[in-house]
Amino acid sequence: MHPLGQVFVEDETEDVVTELIGPHLAAKGVGDVPELLLELLFLFVGHAILCAALSVAVLLCALSKFVGFFDRDHKRKQCRAGIEAVRVGARPYACVMDAQRAFLARYMVRVAPLAVCVRRGAQRGLNDSQNESPGHVGLPNHRYSSCLSPWTCFIRVMVKLVLMHKADSIYDDELDVVYDFPRAYFKAMTEAVGDWIVYYEPVKAGPRGYFAVAKIKSVIPKPGSEGRYLALIEPGSYLAFDSDVPRLLDGRPLEAALTSETGGPASGGLVQSAVRRLPEADFARIVGLGLPQDLEEREATRYDPHPNGLQDEALIFERPVIERLTRRKYRDVAFSRKVREAYGYRCAISGLQLRNGGGRPEVQAAHIRPVERDGSDSVRNGLALSGTLHWMFDRGLISIADDRETILVSRNKVPGDVIDRLIRPSGRLLKPENPHHLPHPENLRWHRENVFGQVVMDEASPWE
Repeated sequence: MHPLGQVFVEDETEDVVTELIGPHLAAKGVGDVPELLLELLFLFVGHAILCAALSVAVLLCALSKFVGFFDRDHKRKQCRAGIEAVRVGARPYACVMDAQRAFLARYMVRVAPLAVCVRRGAQRGLNDSQNESPGHVGLPNHRYSSCLSPWTCFIRVMVKLVLMHKADSIYDDELDVVYDFPRAYFKAMTEAVGDWIVYYEPVKAGPRGYFAVAKIKSVIPKPGSEGRYLALIEPGSYLAFDSDVPRLLDGRPLEAALTSETGGPASGGLVQSAVRRLPEADFARIVGLGLPQDLEEREATRYDPHPNGLQDEALIFERPVIERLTRRKYRDVAFSRKVREAYGYRCAISGLQLRNGGGRPEVQAAHIRPVERDGSDSVRNGLALSGTLHWMFDRGLISIADDRETILVSRNKVPGDVIDRLIRPSGRLLKPENPHHLPHPENLRWHRENVFGQVVMDEASPWE
């Protein structure tokens, strides 16, 4: 079976029920299997009929080019009719898709039904054994996409994972960019493409436990390393937890798979695995502890119990976990807290630790590579800077050399007295307390090559 899931090709249909549903039915102790299988069959037949209807609607729209070739008004009417048919047909189609997902979800199988349409026979070139050398594995732009050829589609199982990582790892892990893993975990990693993972530090490596989340974009063979693969992280998805989540809570593991029959931690087996499947409930619980839904409120009231503009109705609204992980405002708050804490609330270029009358630090968190330019929310893509130096950094008036220490200044644009007043006398960057939080060389290189000295000034400088 191909690691992405079951593949249907005319008379070569594989047994979806046995592979995907059977083990879960047995585990649940469901008695009337034939009735359930008939329900599943009905859903897939309904899907095929609706796909055929959509195909006809699209065909009508295409034929209108010939039917009304010399009559533009007629052609427009035909196209509008075809498009409206697609819209009308999409409503029952969406209902069937929802019914399919609901049915399979009852047996703990998360699927992206009919996720990709492929040309007939093209999938024969795919590897159906993880012992071969699989190529690039990725997802289309949309997680659930319609299919105009139901017999040439596949079902892809999707899962969330826990990925083990050591701070001093010998592998090419850059957690906001790429995760290195061996062949043994290929199937599990490909199943997680397009879904979220949680990073975890093993006991022997340190005390952190669960410490960050990210989303896997694709999986590729590692160049020049037989038997190893790289999971590419979706740009902008990585986010460190506001506080590390312990391995045990009240003496019980946070992962159901690591819990013994007595409720305590299990030993051996999955505990030592570098890649573990993570149920939805466990994922939500871990993320909820590491990135609480009221994080914005906590930051807003950290130094002012009654801040202006904070609406009570917004505070009591509980957002879903995934929405929390993808909402820009929430991510900005989480990023800012981690970066400022990493530098001890001091500006990395001036070295000053300024606070206002209420005790709030004046230092800001600056992205070295902007999020809109595929920069991440990792601490290693951030600098703690004062407001003025943040403004200068974003406009390419200052940067950091490849030694990650020397402060570079565009001296033809910045007066000497401003340099003397704002920059540390040593001319070197203040380093974060944890060496693992040092700016990544690639992020600094990107800033030097794409921002430093290249921004055209169209506004007044703060010192003017």
